[in-house]
Order: sequence, then C-alpha cells, then structure tokens
Amino acid sequence: MMLLGVVEVLILLVLAVAALNRPGPGDVNLVSYSLPDQASLSGLCLGVVFAILSFTGFESVAPLAEETRDPRRNLPRAILGSITLMGLFYLFCSWAVLIGWGTGAMAGFVAAEENPVSLMAGRLWHAGRWVVLLAPVLTSDSRTQLLGGVPDDHEVAIIAALRCVDDRFLQNRNAVIRLL
Repeated sequence: MMLLGVVEVLILLVLAVAALNRPGPGDVNLVSYSLPDQASLSGLCLGVVFAILSFTGFESVAPLAEETRDPRRNLPRAILGSITLMGLFYLFCSWAVLIGWGTGAMAGFVAAEENPVSLMAGRLWHAGRWVVLLAPVLTSDSRTQLLGGVPDDHEVAIIAALRCVDDRFLQNRNAVIRLL
C-alpha cells in the first residue's frame, strides 16, 4: 500500500520537474505566488475552503495512539510533519504545473475542457500521458471508488476469504495481496 503511494508521489514529482525543465509561455517565474492588488470575496471564500479542507482527515490518526510508543509526543509530531511535507509537496507541484502550462496562457488553463495536468503531461511526455492518469488510481480511495460496491450475496464469501491474519506480522495477508 505504501509502495503505491510512493509510486504516485514519484510520478507527480517527475512530472513537476519535467514541467520546470520545459516551461510554457511565460517561462519560470513566481507570478503564481504574488498577491493580488485588491482583495475579493471570491478569493476569501476560496481561501476558507482550502483552509478547511487542508485539515480534514488528520483525526484518523487517533486510533494509532494505541500502537504508538509515547503517543502524546509522537502523534503531534507525525501530524504536523505530514501536514508540512504535504503542504510543501502541494506548493511545489502546483507551481510546477502552472509553469509547465505557462503563466502567460492561464486563460487556456482555466478554460480547458480536459484536465489541464493531463494535457500538459501529453505535451511533455506525448504517449506517456497515461502515466499521469494512472497516478490517482494508485491510491486506495480511488481504487475503491473505481471498483464500486460488492453485491450483498458475495460479501460474506469475500470477507471470509480475506480474513487471514499473518502470525508473524499481525497483518491481514490476503487483504494486502488483494489490494495489490
């Protein structure tokens, strides 16, 4: 599971570096990080949405407290470390996508009917564009959504087949194999 996440991050990092190496119109710059001259209500609303959504999901770390040595010290460090690393990763990749598309052609980015990142990957990698389309499929949530629900009459058989805990690693061996 972690291997698939690492592959997904590597795909995005390679795409970001490729975008910085072959920038679109406007060349490499920091225009995307400059503040607007005037504040707007739409900008404020967008900022609030990002602020709220950037902190969702971190409460799922709470069950790990039972399995962690010194959870009062280690869990806050892990949460803040992961927020920091993912925030930096997001800033870098989003900046690289804007540079790869071209800060001089942002109207085309906004008006694109297809995913702009996929279009940019097609410009940079030509036939390798499918690799970018593969990246979200590697995450477990996306795989679950793509596979859909299991019919009720088969659920019991599937759960029984997946219920096999490895004595050495105390992990559900069949479920891990099935996810891969």
